[in-house]
Amino acid sequence: MVRMRSSVRFRLTAPKNKTHSGFLFLCCIISGMKLIRYSAFVLLLVVGIATTALAATTSGHAWGENIGWVDFSKVVVEDTALSGYAYGQNIGWISLNCSNTASCGTVQYAVTNTDGVLSGYAWGENIGWVDFGGATISPATGVFDGTLYSQNTGFIVTNCSVTASCGTVDYTVTTLWRSSVSTPMPPKTRVVGGSYRAPTVNPVVEVPSTPVVETPSTTFPSLPAITLRFGMNSVDVQILQKLLNQKGYGIATIGAGAPGKETTYFGTLTKSAVMKLQKAHALVADGIVGPLTRALLLNL
Repeated sequence: MVRMRSSVRFRLTAPKNKTHSGFLFLCCIISGMKLIRYSAFVLLLVVGIATTALAATTSGHAWGENIGWVDFSKVVVEDTALSGYAYGQNIGWISLNCSNTASCGTVQYAVTNTDGVLSGYAWGENIGWVDFGGATISPATGVFDGTLYSQNTGFIVTNCSVTASCGTVDYTVTTLWRSSVSTPMPPKTRVVGGSYRAPTVNPVVEVPSTPVVETPSTTFPSLPAITLRFGMNSVDVQILQKLLNQKGYGIATIGAGAPGKETTYFGTLTKSAVMKLQKAHALVADGIVGPLTRALLLNL
């Protein structure tokens, strides 16, 4: 028997029509370029939407011990910085970023945001530099906490819980911003009476026109009807120190307890100032602020 073997051979041949092949190749290149351009457009669109979403508005008021209510509704919070303005009826505008008025060429300043931990300086048209280094924003809820500080006006409290006064007047500053970081940085603690280093150059800032601001109707509490004595630590002591400084019985001339730097601790300096007040008005000089001393202090 003869076996028949068959074989199949394949051969690659070049196209007979070279012009047609080149045309197809050119079409492929053009189609690829269009696809790349379309993809780039979509990418830019997504990035633009994402970037826009990072900026969030703010609401609520902070309380300044010497300046009253400060409205934060014109402040914008982003992942890296704050911008816009805060406003107080007694102090005018506070600019949080030199980009607000294109004044960065004169002096660069900004309040920065690092996963909810704030730092840097804002500029107040009538109060100068405001340090945000003692404030934080909750990455999960957007609630401000801590204090701001100006050498010219003292502390600005962003949340009534800082001074345990929410039972008297409930206030806080909040924002729609939320951090994308799952493990936020811990908040910073301001050291009362510590060093203060503001920028050395003052910017020329053009601020918006004066708005009509509705502030909370409840005023900040005055010295409460409780006995204050050595060793206590509360916001009532800070109010006491402020009154003593205002009435001429100063706690200190510089550092902790000085005007604008009153603390919440009833220490030796506070006791000495109270005793000085009591001696000057023929009261028992025991350094304890009871009903008689409190009435005297409030009516001077």
